[in-house]
Amino acid sequence: MFDPSTLSPEDLLLVVAGIGLSFPRDLYQPHDGQKRFHAAPQRIRALFPGNRFGKTTAMAVEAMDVLRSRRAQVVWVAPEFSQFEQLRPQLEAQVWDHGHRWNGQDNLYSWPNGATLKVFSNESDWAKIQGINPDLVCIDEECKSALYRELRARSAGRKQTRYVIAATATGGASWMETEIYQPWLKHHADMGMSEAEAARAQLH
Repeated sequence: MFDPSTLSPEDLLLVVAGIGLSFPRDLYQPHDGQKRFHAAPQRIRALFPGNRFGKTTAMAVEAMDVLRSRRAQVVWVAPEFSQFEQLRPQLEAQVWDHGHRWNGQDNLYSWPNGATLKVFSNESDWAKIQGINPDLVCIDEECKSALYRELRARSAGRKQTRYVIAATATGGASWMETEIYQPWLKHHADMGMSEAEAARAQLH
């Protein structure tokens, strides 16, 4: 059986081109941890695993599923634009539906159905975010806390924006610890659950 995870992004891109596959996302075979993440119903979901979990791929699949809707808007946040440039070949080979166009000047993907994915980073002019009411915000690794708060302000719009956050677990203190993880932990503590019990509860 063909296993796409065994190929490099460059080799997979050649395979996709060779067989004329328009929807490489449909080759995605999530492992159990990714399946639980995709099934979670919360508006704000976070992944803080170790290396090689496939967190960025899982987040990109979430984005592509939203982008298949007509005129959907997704915002992708990377620490730096250069980091996203390194990621683009993988996304285009393994996840994005074909027919997309990349505008490097505007850092914008677009699809024939009118859907768009706008890339921001810590280097961005944040004023441009204020006019966006996205369906989904994807945060790949930790961004500046002020940028996250500005993006959270988008959730008040009619679309009820959803958020996906993927960052490598480092064990260090950060705003993600205080603004995302600790509130989640307190919520379950108020229900009489320990940290281990709260973690197990997310698996069912």
